[in-house]
Amino acid sequence: MARWAIAETKDQRLCEHLMLPVLLEEEFRVVEGKSSLLEAIQGQLQAFIDEQEAVCVELLSRLLRKQRILVIVDRFCELNTTTREAIVPDSPEFPVNALVITSRIEEKLGRVNKTIIKPLRIEANKLRNGDRNSSAKLTI
Repeated sequence: MARWAIAETKDQRLCEHLMLPVLLEEEFRVVEGKSSLLEAIQGQLQAFIDEQEAVCVELLSRLLRKQRILVIVDRFCELNTTTREAIVPDSPEFPVNALVITSRIEEKLGRVNKTIIKPLRIEANKLRNGDRNSSAKLTI
């Protein structure tokens, strides 16, 4: 998904414009008076661009609303309650307009449009090293 967000050609992208993918894999820190989700995204962006100062919250909010940032929340079902409760896509105040959630279970995310992608199972005997007759191929 992240590669599709930054694909060079428009026909391979998720949107017509480029999107900056932000991967959230950790539990959110509890921050007084601030959105823990925004803080996590802001921290990832700051690390990504190797900048000492945090990205301005107003700029970050606009980029999120305009789908210029793709937020990918990995292992959603394994995250703690505080982190899970910070991700409420059907809330009018939810700042993210491009969200991917990975989970081992089907999540109830309220009344939002969602697309569910389920990976196909690959049989272990089809992944043997050097097996040229194998019908399953793994591409990264």
